[in-house]
Parts: sequence; structure tokens; C-alpha cells
Amino acid sequence: MSVRLSLALAAVLALASGGAALACSCAPKHIPGAAEMRKLAPVIFTGVARASRMIDATAIETTFEVTEAFQGVAAGERVVVSHPAPKPGSCGVGFTVGETHTLGAHRGAGGRGLSANLCTLWMFIADDDGKLIGALRRR
Repeated sequence: MSVRLSLALAAVLALASGGAALACSCAPKHIPGAAEMRKLAPVIFTGVARASRMIDATAIETTFEVTEAFQGVAAGERVVVSHPAPKPGSCGVGFTVGETHTLGAHRGAGGRGLSANLCTLWMFIADDDGKLIGALRRR
């Protein structure tokens, strides 16, 4: 397991411990199966983060080039995902430009725009053996 993945998993496990100071309320109970994940997130994809910009002190927009589409988008599409900035005790996430990430996302009001947070992607961080992604590929 890579150091980056280990650190991310440690952060997820810290959320699961239910510390009183944590504001994020999606403490993981289990890694969902593919069918459950499809119900939880209308958009699921793997993509390369191509650009990221601060919207304000608490929010970021990251542009992804979709490399593998599981639901709600097409491979090759460029999508912009709004997400909270990573801060202690929040559900914020950070995406490194140039790196590949797998995430679930929700559509904004009127089906416009996408949003994500730790609650829509922790299961992919914890899926270090690739079972969830493999199940999504089998459809």
C-alpha cells in the first residue's frame, strides 16, 4: 500500500472513530458493494485532475478528464467538480493536479454541475484491493 494511500486511509479511519470534534458525519460503516454505490452516487468515474481553483476560502473546483466512466458521465468527457476545501474536522477533500482519482459525485440543482466531498469518495480510498472498482466494471 502506498504511503499516500496509507495516509488517506488513516484519515478515513480517524473519521470512523467518531471523535467528538469531527464535523464530517459520514463515518464509514462498510465499503458498499457496486449496486449500493450506484444508488449512493448518480455519477461515478475515474479521472485525471487537470486543473483546480479556489472558489472561496472553503470551496474548490477541480476539472477532471474522465478516463473510465462507471455511471452518469462518459469517458473522455471533462467535468468540473465542486468540493469543500480539505480542513481538519471537515468533509473537505483535495485532488492533486495530474493525479488519477476515483470518486462518486452528485449533480447540482437542475442537473447542472457536480459536487463531491469525503462522503462520496472515502470508499475508493479504502478499496486498496480494487474490489469495488472491479465490481463497478462488471456492471
